[in-house]
Amino acid sequence: MLLTTSLSVTDICFEVGYTSIGSFTSRFTHRVGLSPRLLRQRAQAFEPRAAEPAELGPMTSSGMPRKRALLGRISAPATFRGTIYVGLFPSPIPQGRPVRCTTLRSPGVYLFQDVPDGVYHLRAAAFPVASDLHSSLLPGEKLLVGNNASPLVVCHGQVSGDPDLVLHPPRLTDPPLVMGLPLL
Repeated sequence: MLLTTSLSVTDICFEVGYTSIGSFTSRFTHRVGLSPRLLRQRAQAFEPRAAEPAELGPMTSSGMPRKRALLGRISAPATFRGTIYVGLFPSPIPQGRPVRCTTLRSPGVYLFQDVPDGVYHLRAAAFPVASDLHSSLLPGEKLLVGNNASPLVVCHGQVSGDPDLVLHPPRLTDPPLVMGLPLL
């Protein structure tokens, strides 16, 4: 409703069943990573970001792997054309701001640098090329998602687990997708 109507945040709050704008705003901000008003503002000014080149590489000048770098590959059906958002989250349910995130213009390699020690869940959402802004931000029938089956563990700068994802149409067993990632 924030993206598709001109209703005020207060009106949307009551429309979706909240009786307190404070409760709605704080829960929304916790789940999405942005306040409702900021999400709407960023959506109105949304310009797709340029993909970050993965060629910066996880290697030092001596050829040794760079610590605290997470390098992985995103795969998708050959027919996919669009933008892929990849996020690293501290909980199985992707909510709030990711620890690290990036954007890809096509399936391929991604890189997260300076990942702090912890246990993380990798999530991706791929939005097909759309003719207008709101279609590119709202989930549709051609949305693809990906998530790792087991968490990635970063300990003393070393990563264990599989950092690669294969994108697929959403399944009932996939974690819920909070759509703020493109605007964070």
